[in-house]
Amino acid sequence: MPAYRTDSQRLHARAQRAELTPAEAALWAALRNHRFMGLSIRRKAPIGPWIADFVIPSQRIAIVIQPETAQSGIDHPPVGALERLRYTVLRPSAGDLSPQTLPGFLRCLAKRVTP
Repeated sequence: MPAYRTDSQRLHARAQRAELTPAEAALWAALRNHRFMGLSIRRKAPIGPWIADFVIPSQRIAIVIQPETAQSGIDHPPVGALERLRYTVLRPSAGDLSPQTLPGFLRCLAKRVTP
């Protein structure tokens, strides 16, 4: 995975990590510290010029939580951009990461990770 391209990208990712949305915080609580299948997972990680919400580098899986608005850019890579970099991209909505539906999303993620 490429390193941060610029200092501003690094600072922007750091600021995003400091202010997680409720959906991101719920998912991060389930994924952090190798809790999910023993995998190392990065939060707000750069992939090319974009910053993905979560990345499983060993599996080349990126998780990009769908924004409330249909904007893309530095915060949300456009559809197809990460796929062109050979990442499998999961795009859950914030509703898919509520306490009631989070276990279902984690099962879906586990199927993607398991060979």
